[in-house]
Amino acid sequence: MHEQLEHSKFVKIHGLLGVFINRLVEPFMKLYCATMKFQKVQYLFTGLDTIILAIGQILLFIIGGVEIIKDSLSIGQFTVALSYFNMTIAAIRYFFGLGKSVQNVKVS
Repeated sequence: MHEQLEHSKFVKIHGLLGVFINRLVEPFMKLYCATMKFQKVQYLFTGLDTIILAIGQILLFIIGGVEIIKDSLSIGQFTVALSYFNMTIAAIRYFFGLGKSVQNVKVS
């Protein structure tokens, strides 16, 4: 686009508007296709992440509740297990975010 503005007089004189538009449209379409592929993968992982987190928390609360009722697990131990689970999920989310950041740097 900068080239079009810089050479607008030359383009008008020689009728090269189509050439300059192709130089702009072709890279944009490549970027658009790559971005759409990445967006689909990101959408899949975001949904998958939420589902795994919900199922994991449900299972943890059910198992923890049963163990607390049977007196084989204290509430403090359950709280620690829940904290470890949340830290693990946070680490997994960090690595997914790191992959996204690497892709953003490549695009930049």
